[in-house]
Amino acid sequence: MLRSSLASLIIDVNLRRTSIAIIGREITMSAVREWAASQNGKLLEAVAVNNLGKWKTATQMTALTILLASRDSSVGWLVASGAGLLYVSAGLSVWSLVVYVRKISKVEMKQL
Repeated sequence: MLRSSLASLIIDVNLRRTSIAIIGREITMSAVREWAASQNGKLLEAVAVNNLGKWKTATQMTALTILLASRDSSVGWLVASGAGLLYVSAGLSVWSLVVYVRKISKVEMKQL
């Protein structure tokens, strides 16, 4: 019983951190894209949508669909697969943010 409660707590904390990473990335990218749009065309090209972002979104939507569909389910592997996909999505979110920041920094360095 204690192990099950501890495992649930760890999963809950990890899902919260994962959600914060995903939401933080989305807010940051929205702000960066808005800023880039007000600067010049080169910066706008640096933050254009790429395939990594599309994979991130597809993974996010699949994970959320599985988690919402299985929230009242006792099928443990289904919930675990949804949570796993959400973790993958968070990794893709952070990775894509790093890619965008690197592209922007290259454009900014060229302008100096």
